[in-house]
This record gives sequence, C-alpha cells and structure tokens, in this order.
Amino acid sequence: MMSRGYVVLGELTWRSSRLPSQLLMSMMVMTVMMFSGTSAVFPNVQLEPADGFAVGKPTIMNITCQYSTKDFKSFILLQNGTTVVKMVRAKASRDFVAEIKKKDFDCMIPRPDQNSGVVNCLKRNLNCKDATSYRCSLSDKDVSASMVLKVKSSLHSLEHVHNHAAAMKHADVFNCTARAAVPTASEVVFHWKVMHGFQMTSEKWDKVNVWGSDKCYANVTSSYHHHLGHDHSINPTVISCTVFQETRAIVVNQPRVGSAYRHHRMKSSLHSLEHVHNHDAAMKHVDVFNCTAHVALPSQNEVVFHWKVMHGFQMTSEKWDKVNVWGSDTCYANVTSSYHHHLGHDHSANPTTIACTVFQETRTKVVSQPHMGFPSAASGMLYTKWILVVNLILLFLVAAISR
Repeated sequence: MMSRGYVVLGELTWRSSRLPSQLLMSMMVMTVMMFSGTSAVFPNVQLEPADGFAVGKPTIMNITCQYSTKDFKSFILLQNGTTVVKMVRAKASRDFVAEIKKKDFDCMIPRPDQNSGVVNCLKRNLNCKDATSYRCSLSDKDVSASMVLKVKSSLHSLEHVHNHAAAMKHADVFNCTARAAVPTASEVVFHWKVMHGFQMTSEKWDKVNVWGSDKCYANVTSSYHHHLGHDHSINPTVISCTVFQETRAIVVNQPRVGSAYRHHRMKSSLHSLEHVHNHDAAMKHVDVFNCTAHVALPSQNEVVFHWKVMHGFQMTSEKWDKVNVWGSDTCYANVTSSYHHHLGHDHSANPTTIACTVFQETRTKVVSQPHMGFPSAASGMLYTKWILVVNLILLFLVAAISR
C-alpha cells in the first residue's frame, strides 16, 4: 500500500499521492512567484508612548512602521480602519505627496528609491478619539498588524477648596482629582501625607469608587480635611497627594493664634548665577559658571536650564542642560547646572554676557574678555609710550648731573 506524503510550502499543503507531478510542480512555481518579494513586510509597528497617554497633558504619539518592498507606490496610515494619512508617489518628481492628511497627523517617508526603511508618523493633541487601533498599509494592498494606543490613568490636580463650614471648624479642605482610564479598576487609592518641617504628622489612604463615564476616563476625587493647629514655629506644613505613582503638594503656612490663615503653593524659582573659581579650568583658559534653582518638592524629575552666551548683540553659543532633581529634607531642592565658557582672543570693546534661564527667570553675568594674560593692543601702545617718556626724563637728568 502506497504511503501518503505531504509537501508544505508557506501556508499551503498538498497530498502528493493524489496530484500529478506536473500539476504539483506548476503550483509550487506559482507559489514561489507569489512570495518572490513584491509584497511589503512590516516586521515591526510601534506606538509611543507604549504605556498609553494621560488625557489633558501635552502628549505626542509617535507611530513607527518598518517596511521592506520592491513596489513602493503609496503609504496609508489607518486609525480604526479609517485613512488619516495617504502619501502617493508623484509621477514627475517620484517624491511622495500627501493626498490625505487629517488634522494633527503627519508622516515622513524616506527617499523613494529605498526598498526598505522606516516611515515615521505622529499625532499631536491626543484625545479620547485617539485611543484606538492603528495600521500601516503599502501600495493599497499590504497591511500591517494593528497596534492599540491606550489611555493612562494619571493625577490631574490638587486644589485648596474654600469651604465656609469647614473654616468655621478651623479646618481646610483639599481636593485631589485623578483621571482613571475607563474601563479600569472599580476603585482608586489616594495616599495623603502631612509633613510639618521634617516630621510626618499625618498619613491617610482613601479608597474612592470609580463610576461610569461617557469618555475614555473618569474623574475621581478624594477630599482631605486638614485641621489647623496653633504652632508658633516657622516650619511650613506640606499637604501631598499621591495616586498612580504621581505626587502633587501644597505648602501651607500654619496660622498663629489670633491671626488669619495663610495658604500658598511653593513656587520653583531661579536662586543664583555665580562665577566659580576653578584653578584647573583657569589653567585651560576656561571660566566656570554655576546656575542654581530652588525646585519645589515634590516636583518634576528634572529641570531644564537654558544657557546663552552673547558677545555684543550677537549670540555666540546656546545650550540646554537637563539636571535630575533628587530628594531633600526641606520643601525644596537645590538643583545646579554648570557652564564652561572658553575664553577667546577678541580685542574688541564688546563685553561677553553669560545668561541662565530657568522657570521663566533669567540671570546674567557680564564678562570682560581676557587676552590670555597679555594687555590689549591699545593698552600695550599706551604702556610703551609711558616707558619712552620715563626714559627721556632719565636721560635729561643724567645729562644735567654730568654738566
């Protein structure tokens, strides 16, 4: 009895005992031609942020489509099955032009002669409608697997709420609002802390139910009642709320007996800009400047310093410096950025100004350019003239004495 064998090619399987050899060979050749490389391949489609986006925060989604094809005529970006970007190769220039481009979407395609590469797309001003699936398509026939952009739960705000009834009981009310992605857990846990100086005086966990919403998120609010004390010290009280691994804080000045309650939010600010003496740097003809900011805690993870060097009216250098913010036992952290300014040989009268900007505040230092340890040309000529005058006077004195 003849055994039944199988030939497997791609996704197709034939039983060899039931097909003539010529027909089987023809089908194999046709199958190889179908998969000969004319189709596009999308090995990787990525979305950023990969963990989702927080509604209401300035976020841009990046869409990356990798491809490999020998027939690159058009590119389409699909949002939930709807075309939001369509790029078609022009016959005259062979460059890609936008046939369809929805609001806030944009795509950049590499050179038309490239058979493989990456198409980078982005979507600005993300909202609930953007929390859906995305696909890439080449030449109106090859479509990638879909990727889904999700909504991420986040902390929205921490506010001091005016409440007359609570004020009469010498209490202040604070509301912490989170935006919980829907669908999500049935409850959200808020973590409240009260710090007086370096000491934690109160701590509370508050579980709040999440109700339905017609949006992609639900607003969930926890309230905290802070009872005012009679502390006469100068240490401030910090009310902080943590949810979804984010923290906001409000600094409260404790009232004294008989005085009105005062409340304000700690504000980050520029503290100082200093010229630092550094012997090693000076030997290399470099000046060092330190720009220090006071960052309210808890705050962002990093601070961006903006440095500028102006020579007269011309900007000769510009730098952005990101510096991490570390913890502190006070309500603020000192964060410092250093700038190394290389001294030049400019003999003009224009001064050089070093400027540092952070938290929308700017400090400047005016630097008179040194000349590598030598006087300038003008001052050197003046010095030489004085030497000649002194020498002439000495000659007259010697001549007078010799007579």
